[in-house]
Amino acid sequence: MPLLILALGLGITTLGAESFVAGASRLARALSIPPVVIGLTIVALGTSASEIAVALNAVATDHPTMAVGNIVGSNICNVLLILGIAALITPLRVADRLVRFDIPVMILASVLVFSMAYDGRLDRPEGIASLILAGLYFLALFQVRSVSTFDDREESPRPTSRPAVAVAMIIAGAFLLYLGARFVVSGATDVARVMGASEVVVGLTILAIGTSLPELAATVSSLRRAETDLVVGNIVGSNVVNLLVVLGLTATASETSLLIPVAVTSFDLPILCVVAFACLPVFFTNYAIERWEGSVFLLYYTIYVAYLVLDQSGHVDLALYRIAILAFVGPLAMLTIAVVIRGRRHRTNTG
Repeated sequence: MPLLILALGLGITTLGAESFVAGASRLARALSIPPVVIGLTIVALGTSASEIAVALNAVATDHPTMAVGNIVGSNICNVLLILGIAALITPLRVADRLVRFDIPVMILASVLVFSMAYDGRLDRPEGIASLILAGLYFLALFQVRSVSTFDDREESPRPTSRPAVAVAMIIAGAFLLYLGARFVVSGATDVARVMGASEVVVGLTILAIGTSLPELAATVSSLRRAETDLVVGNIVGSNVVNLLVVLGLTATASETSLLIPVAVTSFDLPILCVVAFACLPVFFTNYAIERWEGSVFLLYYTIYVAYLVLDQSGHVDLALYRIAILAFVGPLAMLTIAVVIRGRRHRTNTG
């Protein structure tokens, strides 16, 4: 039953996010809001709507560690799992401005959250500061992006868009998000109790994958339209929103300081920063993510989840596994960066 409730909640939450994004986009077009504004704000916020709903509901029901685990785990899942799968399907083209602006912002946001949470908690002022930074990020986007990265056929508002229908879709989506989030938190809490797992581990794994379904849906949709640059843009934008908006709202809504488990500050948040930093050299390779790089992302995610499972179970070989990670993943990451730098120097010499 807990698994069924969790699956039902994730399904309802995904439908709610889809309805919310579609309704908001229709309303924006009906009000003659430029498509670039729609894509950089509504779509990014919409694909993170699941994380917002689950995180706020987790805090309201006194499960804050689940909220933190969900946010951190979703970002790691977005890059390593979703981008990895997408790159295996087809190499992903990355826009130049994405590498030079959005990815550095994602790196800075990751480091900022790690520095704020290093003392084991996030206070309301820090949450408010994160929200302010998110607002500044969106304002900067409008200054930097002078052209839309979305389909040029959407340049003019659709005259058939009806505000009343759009508002109804937004309301329906918001209700489904609220309802689904309650099922998700309840089901995940029961799963943690039955499996003997901590709430933060459930948030880092099951909830992280579940609430990343909207990003996966957007990725599949973009791949079908051969808009591979939008795949990376959606993931990077969603990660920034998760860190600054979702975590900011969660810390602001919490009546007391949002406590961050030691395991998250000592392992998961550093992994989050490493993943963010790894994006920069990888994406610089011909401004694309190749299939072999996607397979490396998937390998890293498998290793990460395996470590969480072994750590949770208190496996006797955990220390050996940690050594194996350092002996294999470290050199492989250095080799990956070396190949990227060599390729970039080659392009510079032949350019």
